[in-house]
Amino acid sequence: MPENFYSLSQITEHLQKLLKKTYSNEYWIKAEIAKLNYYPKSGHCYPDLVEKNDEGIKAQIRGIIWNSTLLNIQSKFLEATGSELSDGMEILFKASLDYNPVHGLSLHISDIDANYSLGKMAAEKLKSIQRLKNEDFFFLNKALKFPMLPKRIAIISVETSKGFHDFKNIIDNNSRGYKFYYLLFPAILQGDVAVDSIIKQLARIEKVKDYFDIVAIIRGGGGDVGLSCYNDYNLAKAVSTFPLPIVSGIGHSTNETVVEMVSNLNTITPTDLAYLLQQKFDNIAVRLDEIGRKVVNNSAEYFAINNSFIKSLALRLKIQQKNFIDNNMLKLNNLKYDLSKYSRKFIPMKLEAIQDLIIIIETAHRRKISIEKDIIQRKERELIEDKSNFLIKEANKIRHLEKVIKILDPINILRKGFSISRINGKALKSSDKIEVGNILETELSEGKLESKIHKIK
Repeated sequence: MPENFYSLSQITEHLQKLLKKTYSNEYWIKAEIAKLNYYPKSGHCYPDLVEKNDEGIKAQIRGIIWNSTLLNIQSKFLEATGSELSDGMEILFKASLDYNPVHGLSLHISDIDANYSLGKMAAEKLKSIQRLKNEDFFFLNKALKFPMLPKRIAIISVETSKGFHDFKNIIDNNSRGYKFYYLLFPAILQGDVAVDSIIKQLARIEKVKDYFDIVAIIRGGGGDVGLSCYNDYNLAKAVSTFPLPIVSGIGHSTNETVVEMVSNLNTITPTDLAYLLQQKFDNIAVRLDEIGRKVVNNSAEYFAINNSFIKSLALRLKIQQKNFIDNNMLKLNNLKYDLSKYSRKFIPMKLEAIQDLIIIIETAHRRKISIEKDIIQRKERELIEDKSNFLIKEANKIRHLEKVIKILDPINILRKGFSISRINGKALKSSDKIEVGNILETELSEGKLESKIHKIK
């Protein structure tokens, strides 16, 4: 055993003093919140902070935000960005390094720069826009022709969303009684998971795209960070390349997202989207009303101008109709006379032909019956002969079987000097299962014997 050694507490206390002396200031640090770890009961937060590269996690450390500090940070962050801290968010924070002999190394966070998060989101947004344009995806959905009457709508939203309920209320209770058909495809609309959730629902809609005219993405209000998912390249590409026109009603008035830019149409709120769809129907209704009025007015004017001509035409038609009827009545009378004359000659001739045909049919019928009767009688004789031959053959077979059975009768075999040996009522075929001491029963042609086995060869 070595004479000089240190206890674990001596090492950890020394390390604590050394770090406290060396890192006594606060530092601005950039990292990603892998998991927020907020505890509502205490109000404290213990975020897992990581730095990543292409190969994975490059560095990892635990953070601490005490209750009073967290309330202040969340308040300022929410006011600046419209969103609270969440998993997966990259932040720039101010912290001091602390080492506890029991709990280990941690960063005590005192402040977070919300502008950094907004700036990073803006950079990612510009990157997505440039990539979509370079790949010629940016204007694809905008190039689709918007339906004149968008009656069938696939809606991506949350059933409990206020924006979705506002949208339904307007289109279901429009003043003109337009009937819209819509179906909800529920999705998460905020945060990192929103990207996969919305893309998955777009894929579902695409399978049944023939049943819809447009797709509407409806969401309530939110800050810029809460909407950062709508700047994601993969989501924007899914929207821009979708085969149906997509209308966005995400619910904010500033800093247009990439998804809104590539959508066929963009409205600020779900309410605006509902009124836009209703307006499409109003425009057609107004045009139809105008066309209807023009048709009525032009028709009245036309009939007023042509009234005298129509009356004259009606009189001429009446005279022509009377002349036509008179002329054709004469033709009909002549035709009636001709038909009567020809019928008197034609009918006797046809009656004589029909009587001759009846005689021919009756003669042929009697001949056919006679032939069929001869065939039946011949078949009857053949069947009687076949039956007799069959019975003779079967009787011979039975007599042969009787002889075979008598020959194979066990009694006859025993009479020839053979016997049957049994143990326990079962006939023996081999000595393999016989043991010394077994009682053997032997059946002869006349009588039975019992014997005890003394030796087996």
